[in-house]
Amino acid sequence: MLKTLTTDFQLDLETDVLVIGGGPAGTWAAWSAASSGARVVLVDNQTFQILKQMK
Repeated sequence: MLKTLTTDFQLDLETDVLVIGGGPAGTWAAWSAASSGARVVLVDNQTFQILKQMK
């Protein structure tokens, strides 16, 4: 488990839809928008931790 918050990185993303929260409603919203052709970014606290660990 990551114990410190890392803030020394940047993300440069272009999206049509930004969904905050990866629960059932957020996942459904992201999937629905993506299936209609939108560029979607889905972010929740687990996603943020994964992105931090990838740096």
